[in-house]
Amino acid sequence: MINFLKGILRATLIAPIVKKDQNFINNIKVEYNKTLKFGNKNKNLIFYIIKRNFLATGFFSNLFFVIDHLNYAFKNRLVPFVDMENFTTVYNEKNIVNNTKNSWEYYFYNFFKKKNIYKSCKVIFSNNLRNTKDIFKKNNKFKKIFKKYIKILPQHLVKYKKIKSIIFAKKEKILGISISGGLQKIVRRHCFPLKPEQILEISKKIYTAENCTKVFLVTRDLDYYNKLKDYYKDKFIEYDLLRSKSRFLGSHNIHFEQYCRKNHRYKLGQETLIDGLLLTNSPVLLCDYTNISLFAFLNSKKNTTYLIRSDLNSNNIFLARWLWYLKSYFPIIFGKINYKIIKYK
Repeated sequence: MINFLKGILRATLIAPIVKKDQNFINNIKVEYNKTLKFGNKNKNLIFYIIKRNFLATGFFSNLFFVIDHLNYAFKNRLVPFVDMENFTTVYNEKNIVNNTKNSWEYYFYNFFKKKNIYKSCKVIFSNNLRNTKDIFKKNNKFKKIFKKYIKILPQHLVKYKKIKSIIFAKKEKILGISISGGLQKIVRRHCFPLKPEQILEISKKIYTAENCTKVFLVTRDLDYYNKLKDYYKDKFIEYDLLRSKSRFLGSHNIHFEQYCRKNHRYKLGQETLIDGLLLTNSPVLLCDYTNISLFAFLNSKKNTTYLIRSDLNSNNIFLARWLWYLKSYFPIIFGKINYKIIKYK
């Protein structure tokens, strides 16, 4: 009952499975932008620990946070290391996965071996924020960093290529649609998601204008999934994964909370990564303003992208919990959600 009442007052975000003290490592206080001494190893190196105190952020949000701070590290001739073991994410499991407890290393190679980093004499920690606010405006720089430095582990690429060979077997003009929904309805300062019927109408116009033959949908939101699948029928293709509906008076991320399989959180991350990679194969994209859409936008070889930019939710944690619902169902009183579609080629 207490959790239910809390959920009414403010957004219920995804909780971590693994919780750690993020203020101290080896009894040394973690401080931002200060050179700390943990020992006497690696005297000729200055390590830059890319870390983020726990936030209920998604897979690609974490990825772009790392890319952003890699840019800072390389500019300042620092040796980067991504620590998502001492500074956990929503994807961390209690047990060891892929021989590590560092959730970054579940999916990607790190930039330096962990051994002796926290015995080194020069260690600097990143802050918890991105340095670049709008990465869409800096796409070339971040695309180069991704291509050169972000190395996906082979097992994920093998699985991706196998699924790709099935979904994108024929050379068709596929409209890739990436829509978040769900949790984005109640997150502070995030672009409001549009209703499923609005997305359907927008997609129909683009599908016709671009002479598309199939639709590939990327979403965890069951309402978008059902609406688009019911309309496109045999023209609809998907990567089968867990989806859920938002609960008006409850959770907006049930697929995260229901731990229904071994290494569930790890697999959610793997599925999201593969979804993003699959999306890059679509010659036409329709995306809301989220990190998975940005990933597809930066890494697609040749595509036409239609980006939905909508009004931002409130910064007030209590108002943000309800503003999407108020605007969506009582627009005369609270004002409608405004949006525009920006076309990139």
